[in-house]
Amino acid sequence: MLFVRNFFFNIIFYSALGLLSFAFMLLSYVYPKSVHAFRPITCNTLLMILKYVMNLTYKMQGNPHLGQPVIYASKHQSAWETAVMSAFLGYPNFILKKELLNIPGFGFMLKKMQMIPVDRKNPSLSALKKMVAAANHTLEKNQSIIIFPEGTRVQPNEPSQYKAGIYFLYKYCNVPIVPVALNSGKFWPRNAWLKKPGVITVQFLDPIPEGLSKEAFMTHLQTTIDGATEQLMHQ
Repeated sequence: MLFVRNFFFNIIFYSALGLLSFAFMLLSYVYPKSVHAFRPITCNTLLMILKYVMNLTYKMQGNPHLGQPVIYASKHQSAWETAVMSAFLGYPNFILKKELLNIPGFGFMLKKMQMIPVDRKNPSLSALKKMVAAANHTLEKNQSIIIFPEGTRVQPNEPSQYKAGIYFLYKYCNVPIVPVALNSGKFWPRNAWLKKPGVITVQFLDPIPEGLSKEAFMTHLQTTIDGATEQLMHQ
């Protein structure tokens, strides 16, 4: 039964994502403002597919600090958080790898929505300054941001290295950095065809204190997120 669920899920999920991307890409040429409807419709469609085909839902713990611009520094275990997590956070902008902009249709919509691309192969000071400038531009519009400090999906219980880009946002953006722990990899593992039914937990932790040094900030962020994530994985 699980195999059958996954078979139909993959067909419906990726077909819906592709069709919505191309439909809104074409529509945006005629009605440019239609781009604002792309994420609400796409995210809620995907959440519905997950619920009714895979019996996979979610719950939130902690304070997501809605109503003010913040930067969510989230654990990254699965495609789940990139596909649907923004639906319950007011659709913040993502800081994402530049390669995603090359996906036909979907990449076009990412550009239209003014997502913030970073070149992971060029982590220069100039690139970091551009990221901070784009982030501040987003925050000035009262829109929050999601960043995955690990830079890529990491298997549960697999060690990872947090990238320094998050520290530049902490230092130069002057908004709360909210750590986010989750256990999505328990149900939708990285590079795994089989997904499992269940309830994904997303936990919003206390904002990082102000005025920390780079070393203290990076240590605090990683130990906070990884510690909470480990507890969620054993629930």
